[in-house]
Amino acid sequence: MTKIDQKLEFPKGFLWGTATAAHQIEGNNINSDWWEWEQQGKVKEKSGNACDSWNRWKEDVDLAKSINNNACRFSIEWSRIEPEEGKFNADAIKHYSDQIKYFHKLGIKVVLTLWHFVSPNWFSHKGNFYNYRNLKYYYRYVQFVLDNLEEYPDYWITLNEPNSFASYALLRGEWAPGKKGIFLATVAYIGIFIAHAKAYDLIHQKIMDAKVSLCPQIIFCKSVSNNWFLKFWEKMSDFLVNWPVYLLLIKKMDYIAINYYVLHLINFRNLIPKIGAPEHTFQMMMGEATDLGWPIYPQGLYEFLLKIKKFNLPVLITENGIADATDSKREKYISDHLENIHEAIKEGVKVEGYFHWSLYDNFEWSMGYMPKFGLFETDFTTYERKPRKSAAFYAKICKDNCLSI
Repeated sequence: MTKIDQKLEFPKGFLWGTATAAHQIEGNNINSDWWEWEQQGKVKEKSGNACDSWNRWKEDVDLAKSINNNACRFSIEWSRIEPEEGKFNADAIKHYSDQIKYFHKLGIKVVLTLWHFVSPNWFSHKGNFYNYRNLKYYYRYVQFVLDNLEEYPDYWITLNEPNSFASYALLRGEWAPGKKGIFLATVAYIGIFIAHAKAYDLIHQKIMDAKVSLCPQIIFCKSVSNNWFLKFWEKMSDFLVNWPVYLLLIKKMDYIAINYYVLHLINFRNLIPKIGAPEHTFQMMMGEATDLGWPIYPQGLYEFLLKIKKFNLPVLITENGIADATDSKREKYISDHLENIHEAIKEGVKVEGYFHWSLYDNFEWSMGYMPKFGLFETDFTTYERKPRKSAAFYAKICKDNCLSI
């Protein structure tokens, strides 16, 4: 019997894009808390020049256009715009304005992130988001951006992954500013929620029809058996990790942004949700994992999308990607996740866009340059971007607005 390809058409106007973050690609972000953290030897590799995107940004926009992206997500860097407290850099905001203009010139819509884990040194020294007296400085930064950007993005993201930041930076102490304590992590988590709500209002005061959200990382929680306690803990973990943002902030979202990478398998030795699980455990039980040992579970995205259908809001998958140095799993990873997204759309979820992480290999925080998430391989000596086979695969999907299975 001959197997017939199935074509999954996506809605007209669907956004196909890639995602990056400033500190991970720009290089020499010297006034940031992350730069200081790196210079103190707290991570195995320093960002240094990163991908040199501060100087090569136009080449990178062209790169996104070459794979038929009609949308891109990128972030601007607060520590460049306000390197010293109260002293703003006009050249930096002009730099980001020029990027937005160039994206729009090429017909690419922009999803702009205002804060992606990294803060100015002076802000972190004052207590970051766990000191609520500092929130006024974030509001002032947002207002400056609103008043000085020469062209506005199509979508705004106020803050990226508050749950990841609280966990890695303030609970486990693996990211800048490197504190350890459940109290500080909880206070900062709530502080980011407060900051988003105010930033949402500031943006809408300036731009009535703005599309504003913040994006958590969704960790799909699944128990390894039907044991009553593990099933109970599965529901509790899902509630605590994934739902506070919706319960508290859904009225301050014009769309829902989702970063989705990983499954958390719950057993009696592995109760606390965190990114990553032992690769061999997952492979024995369910399937494949990434180079980082993160379980690949596309169905989790589908199931979560059905859960948020009740909010009746547009949805953007603002990050989804795989560490895969050999590029042997990426095409299937993309295809499987898009198939699950398409199924959710068929069931009435208003998914309007997908952004693959990442356009090219970059600095992956405490993991350094080892993880290879890019559709393009980055030579960190010459900064040449070389397309992987998966880049052509994704480019065809973007062009056709269609996935062939």
